[in-house]
Amino acid sequence: MATEEQSAHGLVEQLREEIGRAELSDPAARERLTALVGKLDERLEAEHEDDHQELLDELKEEAVEFGVEHPRIASTLRGLLRMLSSIGI
Repeated sequence: MATEEQSAHGLVEQLREEIGRAELSDPAARERLTALVGKLDERLEAEHEDDHQELLDELKEEAVEFGVEHPRIASTLRGLLRMLSSIGI
């Protein structure tokens, strides 16, 4: 596994931990983030290339959504977005 992919996996794990610690008042928000983590795991494990734009758009939207109330989650989402872009996802 390439170093960039290892870093991406590490960021996904960091996001998972931050979601677990976050005090999210909206249960739907937690569900969206948990689903997003699942999609990220699947995409990083996939051996074939797909259209990744939908996933990247979702990362951007969630980073904006959580930017004010949960800046650590938003920061991790932005880091994932940068990392995934750098490895061609």
